[in-house]
Amino acid sequence: MGRDITSKVLPDAKVKIFLTASLEERTRRRSNQLKLNSEKTKKELQTRDERDKGRKNSPLIKTTDSWELDTTHLSPTEIVEKILQHTEKIFSLEK
Repeated sequence: MGRDITSKVLPDAKVKIFLTASLEERTRRRSNQLKLNSEKTKKELQTRDERDKGRKNSPLIKTTDSWELDTTHLSPTEIVEKILQHTEKIFSLEK
């Protein structure tokens, strides 16, 4: 349900990544992507965040074994590079 994958859908995954970014950056990205008014977009994102975190069934949470990556100041390429580095590190530790 929603944006929750690590705590309910794949709780035993070897790699769990909790992507985050500041509300301002997410607003900028969404507004640019959809060509929408940024103030309206910001309010919609805030409402969505509150709804997903506060819902009774499967609230959006960061599991204790998830790696948190703040993407606020990262480009898409940098995000992918960091995820690949993290994943490679996890799997190299298993060998």
